[in-house]
Amino acid sequence: MILLDGLLMGFAFAMPLGSQNIFVINTALAQGIPRSFRTAATVAFMDVTLGLACFFGVGAVLNVFPALRLSAALFGAAYVLWVAIELLRTPLSDATSIDLDDKNSIWKGVVARAFLLTWANPHALIDGTIILGGQRAGLASNDLFIFVCGMSGASIIWFIGLTTAIGAMRSSFSANAKRALQYICAFILIYISISLVFKSGFLGKIELYFVK
Repeated sequence: MILLDGLLMGFAFAMPLGSQNIFVINTALAQGIPRSFRTAATVAFMDVTLGLACFFGVGAVLNVFPALRLSAALFGAAYVLWVAIELLRTPLSDATSIDLDDKNSIWKGVVARAFLLTWANPHALIDGTIILGGQRAGLASNDLFIFVCGMSGASIIWFIGLTTAIGAMRSSFSANAKRALQYICAFILIYISISLVFKSGFLGKIELYFVK
């Protein structure tokens, strides 16, 4: 039962993180199976680390330092916007694929992008801390490991499953359909970027400055 609870909570945590999902989807469209599995595994790892940080309450640090939270939000918004523009300007294979045959490229490309798309969202860390931290408070100490295993397993199942589904359907998409999906993903990322700015309170600070 505890394992199932962790699994369900893990799915609820991983599925709404749009920037990660879009990265996985676009990589699967560009590279297909099995090369995109390495990207999915990397994103799943980053998601697990984020979930663990939330579970153990690390996100509370951002509430103590508002300037750090604001800086992280603005940086995250700028990075997500840059990824969206990259998708709009370049062909799918050039915008999302990274030469994984290069021994160093996975560290320079996939890991860096997966890390930024996962961690450059302080609101996910704060909200996750509230949700997952609350779950931790209701668990007995001997149940923590089982819950974390379920939560971590959900991230792996979700991102590997998403890659498998998109990769399996990849051949059925025409070039125009792939390009249309790329545009949709780009516009979703733009929405995420704008949402990060609004949630950061940055616009309110600017308005307050001019009012003064």
